[in-house]
Amino acid sequence: MAMWGKLFGGVAGFAMGGGVGAVVGAALGHAADSGSLLQ
Repeated sequence: MAMWGKLFGGVAGFAMGGGVGAVVGAALGHAADSGSLLQ
């Protein structure tokens, strides 16, 4: 279960932008986990 990108993205996003940043960071982390970020 690839959860590290979501976790790291959520924490980094929360540190930068609060609740909304956590959601955006988790979404970007999910894209990085699934490999669709670089396509």
